[in-house]
Amino acid sequence: MPHVSLGSASHRKCVVPMQYVVAGVVISAAVFVLSCEQLANPRTENPSERPVPSLAGGVPMPSEAADMLGKHLAWDELVWLNTPHNQPVQLKGKVTLVRWWTDTCSFCATSLPAMDRLREEFAKRGLQTVAVYHPKPPRDVPANEVLRSAKAIGHQGWVATDMQWNTLRGEFLAAKRGRSTSVSFLLDDRGVIRYVHPGPAFGPTDDPAKRRLNQDYANIRAAIEKLLAEL
Repeated sequence: MPHVSLGSASHRKCVVPMQYVVAGVVISAAVFVLSCEQLANPRTENPSERPVPSLAGGVPMPSEAADMLGKHLAWDELVWLNTPHNQPVQLKGKVTLVRWWTDTCSFCATSLPAMDRLREEFAKRGLQTVAVYHPKPPRDVPANEVLRSAKAIGHQGWVATDMQWNTLRGEFLAAKRGRSTSVSFLLDDRGVIRYVHPGPAFGPTDDPAKRRLNQDYANIRAAIEKLLAEL
């Protein structure tokens, strides 16, 4: 095996096997490549806040529930209150915005009117909204009280209930996809989840301190428009 001599003639020669020299060059090159990749793709402080593309035409969304995109929302256990014959809403030819809410939630007092504003804007093009009531703590609440609360907050669309949080836990909380229970899902006409807003609130506002509400509302609105274009 060839060797490489290091040092001058006036000093003791240091003989290094050639394989060590080659290995050192390879390791140095690998470190250089990794360093370049880290410079080109720096880590964010909070990876959960990094936007990821949704199926709704690349509209950015938080990554907490990105694994739900492309799946069907399992809502068989919901109880429907104001739909025809109290049956689940029809999805064919529709884009459906679903949000969990409760009557003691300040975030819901902001988001339900915003959701109804979207319903009014896009209903003729095929948007329907579903407000899913989940009481805190979980318990049975009379249907008329739920409907009255939804109307008082400002929602005129479809209303369903998830009294024991079975669907909320099964679809969202159990997998620790977010800390808020006020989650929203945007479904296409096959019932496939195409966008997720993990909460806690969204809505148009002129308050510069609440610009996140505006941005989330704008993202949801953009996702709705893109899905409506697919109908």
